[in-house]
Amino acid sequence: MGYIDNTLVTIDSIVTARGRELLSKGRGRFKVTKFAVADDEIDYRLWDSNNVNGSVYYGQVIENMSLTEANPNQDKTMNFKMLSLPKNIELVPVMAIAGGNYSPTIQSTEASPYSDPFIITPMTYNPSTGNSILGYTATVSDTSVLTLEGQGTNVTGGSRWAIDNGELIYNFSTSKTEAKATGTSFKIHPAKSFPIGYSGTRTASITIIGNETAGKLIVNITVKPWVKTTVPDIPPPTGPGPGGGTGPFLKGGGNLQNGG
Repeated sequence: MGYIDNTLVTIDSIVTARGRELLSKGRGRFKVTKFAVADDEIDYRLWDSNNVNGSVYYGQVIENMSLTEANPNQDKTMNFKMLSLPKNIELVPVMAIAGGNYSPTIQSTEASPYSDPFIITPMTYNPSTGNSILGYTATVSDTSVLTLEGQGTNVTGGSRWAIDNGELIYNFSTSKTEAKATGTSFKIHPAKSFPIGYSGTRTASITIIGNETAGKLIVNITVKPWVKTTVPDIPPPTGPGPGGGTGPFLKGGGNLQNGG
């Protein structure tokens, strides 16, 4: 969402399928309860403290810039959210994940997506207690590759939850179906969706945002397909059995043909 220009208060926005459904039911059904602002397009090097017209005009060049149009891809927009911090905080919060692996490769299994989850645990610095109450929001970019499940504090959402509640998000810019979850950590499962005989890999991203301090990080996950291992059929041995008969026989036992 963004202003079309800076002469009129006209806002260009992209509404999800769920948003369009609520809009069609009347103004009273579509209510904005949360929003965020960001300064992705601002180049603070244009702040001119030497402007001869005075301090009111220091930011004139920045204020006259047009903003980019709305972009529905969360990986490409609102990377630098505006935020409010407690007093005496001197450093901007920084997010990381435990283990530091931002490009893991995980193996799909026959039982996927219900076994052997890959755990992502976000952490916040400056302050270290940041996001400890409201946790984080994670979005999986493609539910045909990964499923997502929140755990810990204020847990909601997830891929299976989204399916049950009709809350899956179709991203028109990527043509993929996404799902969100909140929590203090997240279970990631490979989706059981690889075609039979598929030998390549698939990738999807998990975008994590701090619900209290803002900040964002992205984990790119590669999923290797599960390959079923088959044991070739071995014909039973033939010939004289322990009982003197002919035909297949059991190890250490009687002949299958004449009972030994």
